[in-house]
Amino acid sequence: MEIQDERQVYSIAQNLKFEKELSKDQHTRHRYSGCGLVFSKYYLFQNGCRPVIYDRVEEEKAYIDESKLYRLVSFDMSDTNNTIDWSHEREWRMAGDFEFKVNWSAVLLEAKEDYREFIKKALLQENEGILATICGIIVLDALIM
Repeated sequence: MEIQDERQVYSIAQNLKFEKELSKDQHTRHRYSGCGLVFSKYYLFQNGCRPVIYDRVEEEKAYIDESKLYRLVSFDMSDTNNTIDWSHEREWRMAGDFEFKVNWSAVLLEAKEDYREFIKKALLQENEGILATICGIIVLDALIM
């Protein structure tokens, strides 16, 4: 996940809260998880990641190289009753596996309970040093209490 400013963190928190409330009423599956890693876009770019391309997939396939198809995300605003727009996610992708250094990441957690569990597990001997290695911890619930 690439975060450019604090508004994006707040948007992630809002999305997660909305999804949870929606799934209570409609019994749908969760699309988002309140746990993840955060990287700077500069780090992602330098390691081969690129922002996705939002467009009509069938049209895009006509002019994009096949090796870049992994970057396509469906986008269609031609029907106002059936809009497909994921651009708020500002997703980045890469072909293959993303190998990263932990010291270039921050941990994103949903709630204070998750934070407490993470700290407890990070203090175990086999995880020693993780807290000193990561860039930080962001707790989303603290933003939208």
